[in-house]
Amino acid sequence: EGKDKAMNRLREEIDKASKGFKREDFSVPFSLSNVSDVEHFVARKTELIEIDKALGGDGSRRAVRHKDSYSAIFWLNIKDEDSLKQSFIKVAKQISREHSSALRLSNVDTNKKLDEVVDTVKAWLSLPNNTRWLMIYDNYDNPKLPGKTDLAAVDIRMFIPESYQGSIIITTRSPQVRIGHLIHIRKLGDVRDSLEILSTVSRREGLRSDPDAIMLAKELDGLPLALATAGAYLDQVAVSLSDYLRLYQQSWVQLQESSPELDSYEDRTLYSTWQISFDH
Repeated sequence: EGKDKAMNRLREEIDKASKGFKREDFSVPFSLSNVSDVEHFVARKTELIEIDKALGGDGSRRAVRHKDSYSAIFWLNIKDEDSLKQSFIKVAKQISREHSSALRLSNVDTNKKLDEVVDTVKAWLSLPNNTRWLMIYDNYDNPKLPGKTDLAAVDIRMFIPESYQGSIIITTRSPQVRIGHLIHIRKLGDVRDSLEILSTVSRREGLRSDPDAIMLAKELDGLPLALATAGAYLDQVAVSLSDYLRLYQQSWVQLQESSPELDSYEDRTLYSTWQISFDH
């Protein structure tokens, strides 16, 4: 209860300082400095359209919202609690550079209590009229679950603004995360998309019409990580596609014999591509 009262006081103070602000006054320049570089990107239009709809898009808007649709976009790494709190410090600094006179964020640094920084950012995001922000919580793969004692697990509810405004995207590989509108990113259904990844990552010409490349893409069954791993190997090693396919099939057979604990087809596919990289 003490923390709730403190949060209410903090929100009231920030609200008082922000009286009369219009939506434009909450804008923060967009930056990808906190986001891991993605050298090769292949768009998945169906999933992007579904994300847009989940965020409130309509048929008259483009499939993927332009960054200017939001007053502020913040990218947070939720791999673990420490990484998430460090992300909140970066967000607080971004906000304070634009709104230092209106917020209690002007002295944000690593010496300040991390929980206070988190609460201050959440309070700013909950202000009236500050409704057009987007928070992206990336890599939420270790959620805190009832009955589990994993000390490294994260309870994301402690880090989400309490007000019903703004937009939130959470990325996770854990099927145990059940928050909001779920969008499953499945394996690629069109072999042309698989060939696009192979071609882009391997930097080899003519793969889109190469019979061996098509066969390899089908063997890897539309799994983006397996396709990217194979492409990276083909980029680094002067091996023909037919030889790589042979190595992959050999690795698959060896895996069947030596690692029966890998039950899923997806796990075996990924392991086989990784094993080639390690062995050759």
